Amino acid sequence: MKTEIKVTFENNYVKIITNGEHNFDIAKKIWSTAVETCASHNCFKILGIANTTIPMSTVDGYNHAELFSEMGIDNKYQIAWVEKNSKVIEKYQFIETVLRNRGFPGKLFKDIKDAKNWLFNDVK
Repeated sequence: MKTEIKVTFENNYVKIITNGEHNFDIAKKIWSTAVETCASHNCFKILGIANTTIPMSTVDGYNHAELFSEMGIDNKYQIAWVEKNSKVIEKYQFIETVLRNRGFPGKLFKDIKDAKNWLFNDVK
């Protein structure tokens, strides 16, 4: 299945929508596009909404910290990530833990409303 990726600027945040399989190459494409969009709009709040059909491997998840570092994703960013597929949420909880343990910003959510509340109310 082909993965769909859409990155847009939505007035006060960058919105990422993905549907389909996730792997490290897809993650590179998602985050490089997001970083470019953030820089061009001087906006570092990101809302990601994913409906993942095939999650990335544990190794790919673990390598997200290196990917974020290479792309310059640091504490000026605030990332709220929503995974709509409850069957893969555990994989993304692992990625969240890896990133947070290494000081990278972000939080995983199951609900868009909760993610937006956290993102815009600076509830950390």
